[in-house]
Amino acid sequence: MMSAPDATSTQVAAGTVILLVEDDASIRQIFTYGLTQEGFTVLPAKHSLEALKYCKEYPSTIHLVITDLGLPDELRLANNTTKTSLKGVELVRRLMTLRPSLKVLIISGQGEEMLQKSGALHSGWPFLRKPFGLDTLLRHVRLLLSGSAT
Repeated sequence: MMSAPDATSTQVAAGTVILLVEDDASIRQIFTYGLTQEGFTVLPAKHSLEALKYCKEYPSTIHLVITDLGLPDELRLANNTTKTSLKGVELVRRLMTLRPSLKVLIISGQGEEMLQKSGALHSGWPFLRKPFGLDTLLRHVRLLLSGSAT
């Protein structure tokens, strides 16, 4: 059961847009629901191509991107073709080129070795290791958006 939002969370959430990039549909739905219930506007993307499209076409500010590092390497598109997808760190760099003021939260269930290889641990971006609960996500999101986290 989620607790009622306090004044700080409501204040931070009002008008705040979060781009959520997660290929696991159930995780994406749970996080989208929880963030929306807290007053955030969520742009849910299931892969890097959708995330890039949001960054190019969304008409207003996107304040935060939450992205999984373990996005698929290739995507099968509706026309039955495949397209190479960007991985988490590369995706974030591209998104930040499009929107330099974007704040970042990296999430992943990958092991330490894969995290080291990806460069995520040395990027300076906040990181949450899966599994974690919605309360943990909300706490980190509020800290990032309020400027209290580095």
